[in-house]
Amino acid sequence: MDGLLRFQAFLQFTSGIILTIFFVLTSWLADRPLRGHHLKIGRISISTLSLYDVHYTGALYDEKYTYTFTAPCIFVRLHLPTPSYPSWLVLTAHEILYKSTTCDASLTRMDVTFWLFPYLFKRTAGPWISAELDGFRLRVHHSNETPYWIKRLRQNLVGALLNGDIYRLDDVKATVQFAGADGSSPADHVDPPAPFLNRETDELRTTVSACQLHLHNSDGRIYTFRAVDAQLRRDWDTDRGSFVLVAEEGRWVRVHRPYQREWTPWWTQVFTSLGQFPFDFMRFINFPMSAVDLYIIRADVVFDQFRLRDAELITQGFVILREKTALFGVNWGDAIFDAFVKAVIMP
Repeated sequence: MDGLLRFQAFLQFTSGIILTIFFVLTSWLADRPLRGHHLKIGRISISTLSLYDVHYTGALYDEKYTYTFTAPCIFVRLHLPTPSYPSWLVLTAHEILYKSTTCDASLTRMDVTFWLFPYLFKRTAGPWISAELDGFRLRVHHSNETPYWIKRLRQNLVGALLNGDIYRLDDVKATVQFAGADGSSPADHVDPPAPFLNRETDELRTTVSACQLHLHNSDGRIYTFRAVDAQLRRDWDTDRGSFVLVAEEGRWVRVHRPYQREWTPWWTQVFTSLGQFPFDFMRFINFPMSAVDLYIIRADVVFDQFRLRDAELITQGFVILREKTALFGVNWGDAIFDAFVKAVIMP
């Protein structure tokens, strides 16, 4: 029964994609919007397989969610796969801009390489696509409206941090700053302080920095970062918060499974690659990023309005804590009371 439901969901999802592609191409040929989709291409070069001045607008959920994609140039290069470089296609785009109802994203450059049997030719541990992003900037307007693909990446990263293995961490620093609490009494001020002075703003800043962070999760993925800097700011006067993350040289790659680490003849690897393809395709339908090895030279992520209840680290942290206390039969009330007594009454 579950298999039938999955197959029906797969057919529904696939038909939706095919229908969307049909509307997009038809809107380009007719040069007019169709069912909320409109594609414009300034110029097409057949000789160089290039598109120029690409502009696409779309709408979903009865036009409640709108988005716009623009790129001045997109290049496609075909390759003859070789054992040393089994690539058959490379997609390159410059100055990509994506704007939607919930977020804005931009890229200085993107290179996407498609492999032919990458496991067989020892190019990757299974993913058929390698993507390299430079100058990635993401701005999310509100944390409770985070796009789905960002949520999945965030859940996987936080899950690896809490439940996975830390292979390397050269340095980590955490600071907490309180602004505005200078110890002076309001009666000391003859005139009211200027509202724009930072020292008069009741604000909490939590900053975390890490260098050479390497994580391994239960799904066989490795996360590596040369440097990560994150800051959470909370303004108590306006009851608003923001979050900023800067990551340099981040990689998200799949590692070999145990059976892939053993030596096998090349002809068995061919059958393994052919047999693994249908499973990889189904997994790609459910989670497209599973077919990708990702390398981001630099990423800047900003949440204009960020709520603590939307922080994935806090959410998964409390879930793990609740599971551990339930497993060992720890009573929450007794644990909190004992901690309070030891910290305050009996220091």
